[in-house]
Amino acid sequence: MKVIKTIFKVILVLLIFCIILNVKHLNAQEGFQEKEDPSEPKSIALYLNKEKTKYLWVNILGQTEANFRKDQVNFNVKRAQLFLSAKVSDRIMLSTYFTTANLNNRTLESSAQGDGNQVSLNGLYLDIDLIPGSLRVGAGLHYVNGISRLTNYSSFTSMTYDAPGGANLGDGFYPAWWGYGYSDQFSSPLGVYVIGDFGRFHYQVSVNNSMVNNFASDFGNNTITGDYTYQGNHFFQGIDNGKASMNYQGYFEYQFLDKEWHDYTFRKGTYMGSKSVFNIGAGFFYQPNAFIKSTSGIDIVDPTEADLTSDNVSTAAATSFAIDAFYDAPMGNGAINAYAALYYNDFGDNGSVFGTGSGTSIYGQLGYVLPKKLGKKTKLMPYIAYMSQNFDHTPNNSYEGSVGLNLFFYSHKLKLTPEYVFGKKGTLNAETDSYFRMMLTMSL
Repeated sequence: MKVIKTIFKVILVLLIFCIILNVKHLNAQEGFQEKEDPSEPKSIALYLNKEKTKYLWVNILGQTEANFRKDQVNFNVKRAQLFLSAKVSDRIMLSTYFTTANLNNRTLESSAQGDGNQVSLNGLYLDIDLIPGSLRVGAGLHYVNGISRLTNYSSFTSMTYDAPGGANLGDGFYPAWWGYGYSDQFSSPLGVYVIGDFGRFHYQVSVNNSMVNNFASDFGNNTITGDYTYQGNHFFQGIDNGKASMNYQGYFEYQFLDKEWHDYTFRKGTYMGSKSVFNIGAGFFYQPNAFIKSTSGIDIVDPTEADLTSDNVSTAAATSFAIDAFYDAPMGNGAINAYAALYYNDFGDNGSVFGTGSGTSIYGQLGYVLPKKLGKKTKLMPYIAYMSQNFDHTPNNSYEGSVGLNLFFYSHKLKLTPEYVFGKKGTLNAETDSYFRMMLTMSL
């Protein structure tokens, strides 16, 4: 309880700090509104009519990194993504994107036909604007996630090197996306959604099928043990198909300053001074019977319908809640970025998935675009980020922190991010670990 109270105090202090900054600098913001640089690379758009209301938009992302650990340098294609979106009428839009990730010396194969070389369909959804600005509905493999702003993170415009937990030094690997590869495919759920705005209030809710062939089944885990594991839908499919097959998630926020553009649900990490944004949000994720454990005293291997009774197994829902605050605005002759989030998970007693378990996580980040440029164009943005986790399935708290620097050569379209990351897991006798990494991001 003391930990939760402390976390709430930290978030409250951040919110008050953001409000003070907003009041103080509201009248000085016009001097640092970021202007479009005509020399910057542009996104690719093919207009289908003279009014330019119908179009095909193409966006390409490439991220390569180098990790320096234990006297070794490991190179990696972090992400490669192709995003296509077609506005075929004033109210209908079709979007799709393809992704490959983590190509390195362990995943590459000489024939270029191994699992590591696969390009996956990461999204395909139809979006219909029923009430312009207030109500859109859509269906498909989409990116309308719940829980938090961070769970709708954009790799194209991230303020930090990567999403929290990506360094895998704490317990929770991507704790804001604990369902990554378990309930969804590469953070994209399959289902239907509604999204819209009422004044300054923004909402998004989705209802989805949870995956059957998830990471747990890929790893050959066909055993129900004495601990809650995220295997409910995998084991119940074909026996009681609706028992754990659906998940429900949503995110709601109030926009105090500039309203954000929500035609696409990928959330911008930082506007670098081109907007003044202050949002407070809350979200949830719920999947009934997602976690399952043996109550018979023995492990159940390759369970049958007869095994999956209340006498032999117990189930628990996957329940997550979060509150967060986001502030991104001009400040002085530069621009500030601040974000804080508190996550609460209930996965049953000692339940865990992807390292994230029942308990709480707190995450915060703070960055500042310096007033002076490096040379004529390059903007510098030093930042810090920190995540602390208190999970029931580990005896100790874990943490992960980072100190980094963004070098924006052409805004988000070409940037270099060196970062020092450190952390410690919550397992017994865990030791502090750290390393240095660097990533080059380019997008059109």
